[in-house]
Order: sequence, then structure tokens, then C-alpha cells
Amino acid sequence: MKKKKFYEDLQTVHNKIPKHDIVIILGDLNAKIGKEDVYQNFAGKHTFREISNRNGEWVCEYAIANNVKTINTHYQPKRIHKGTWISPDGNTLNQTDHVIIDANKKGVVEDVRTMRGLNCDSDHF
Repeated sequence: MKKKKFYEDLQTVHNKIPKHDIVIILGDLNAKIGKEDVYQNFAGKHTFREISNRNGEWVCEYAIANNVKTINTHYQPKRIHKGTWISPDGNTLNQTDHVIIDANKKGVVEDVRTMRGLNCDSDHF
């Protein structure tokens, strides 16, 4: 399974990082993170969805195991600045790209929001 291999490789790299370094992971993880109680310590209360998809569960499980947080879900921007991808029909906005940081170093980040209008040849904001 490719996802399992991805998270195994990510864990291997994470384990090699010195503890005093700040770990920041940015990426399109196709993860829809919800507001489930079990993920409350990892995901902030400003997630886009109520229920996580399976990719969101993978991210949350990784985060719990490594004491990291999805910092982009801890800030409350306008809805237009939460979504990171819009469906081809232009109707469905999703938050699938995430910024993940060490829980004990999250104070170095002051804000996270999606920037719209940049042309970088992608269907993501």
C-alpha cells in the first residue's frame, strides 16, 4: 500500500531529525481532518469538516505518534482562506493541504491561511 509506505518513510525521516530542530511539514495530503474528539489535541477546532476521511485519519495518527499539530486548523480565517482546493465543477471547497509543526514549537507560527490568486499552475490555493 503506497500510503503506508509514505508514512513509514516519513517516520524514518522524522526519526533522523535532531530533537532541537523545528519540524515543519507542508503538503497536499488529501487529508480532510474533522472535529472528532479523539483528534482534538492534534487538530484545532477550525477544521473544514466534521468527520475525517481516511487520509485525515492517517495524518492524525502520524501526528499523535510524533507530538505534532496541524497548525493551519488552529487559526480562524474567513472560510475563503481555509479551503486549499476547489473541485473542477467549482462548487466544492476542501481543506486537503496542511501545515504540520512540532506541538512544543507551534508558538513560532503566528498565522496560517490560504492565499488565493497566485498562479502556480496548480488546482490548489
